Amino acid sequence: MLVALDTKKTVLLPEEGSLRAIAHEAEEGAHYYQLSLRFLAYQPAVSRLFDILAGECRERVKALASTAERMQLVERATLKANSRVLAEAPACSHFFVTDEGMASQLIREALQRAEQSLSCYRFWFGLNAVTAWQPLLKDIVAQKRAECRLIAESAPGDLPPLSPVLAERCIA
Repeated sequence: MLVALDTKKTVLLPEEGSLRAIAHEAEEGAHYYQLSLRFLAYQPAVSRLFDILAGECRERVKALASTAERMQLVERATLKANSRVLAEAPACSHFFVTDEGMASQLIREALQRAEQSLSCYRFWFGLNAVTAWQPLLKDIVAQKRAECRLIAESAPGDLPPLSPVLAERCIA
């Protein structure tokens, strides 16, 4: 398959970039899934939000993998092996959220992580020279911006609470 390059941008090797993005997104999905379990008993609406974000990560992994396969950059076996390793959630000392302080801390950490993820995708979009990746990366940057906003809105305490529209979707 021929790959068009935008010569005004710095070239990031397509294989390297696609594998990095897929691994990054799979790791984010596993992290959000773990957070959804941790918040389940304490704040079901926030738990549902993290579950939705984990699902969106899985969809982005599929889109990234599909684009990489179409461009013949990676094989399905490589993608499956990487996804199994990344799907394992890391262990933590106090699993379930038990109070507002713990909830606030976890949400702030999730927001920092989401902002770092947004920065990574902005960076990759800026370096990307393969035109086939540009629309997908642009969409992911927009999704990551929305993700940061949703996480910020879900923080208890001094940050605004979950928006009413999102709260309805999360509870249903």
